[in-house]
Amino acid sequence: MGPVDVSIKAKVAAQFPLEKFELIKNGKVIASGKFDEKLASSPAESVHFARSGWLAVRASGPTHPDLSTGRQYAHSSPVYVRTADKSTDSREDALYFLKWIDRLHLAIRQRDRIPSSKLRAHVEHQLEAARDVYRKLSKQK
Repeated sequence: MGPVDVSIKAKVAAQFPLEKFELIKNGKVIASGKFDEKLASSPAESVHFARSGWLAVRASGPTHPDLSTGRQYAHSSPVYVRTADKSTDSREDALYFLKWIDRLHLAIRQRDRIPSSKLRAHVEHQLEAARDVYRKLSKQK
């Protein structure tokens, strides 16, 4: 199976009125729109996948007197699309997470709150194991 077009129609329901929805492909917004009611659907979309990836829907709305947390946000789980037996791994995402791990590691060292050398060694090992995973993914094409 090679490249594929996926037909999608999303429906969103919320207790309070919503304002905006977004269709997300591989982490990037590819379509968006506004809601007029608290129960609404996006128009049917056809999304092209030249390689494997994922889709999700995100919705947001304004504050409401009965909502103590401020603005509303919701995000669907991803729907994975696989083409030509290629995985959804992304070099760009792997590089992002390598940098994120480096920032986390720096913050851990600066705060210096790990109570024992044994636990510190365990954390170092976990961070290095995570780096190994993302280094491997960053080298795949």
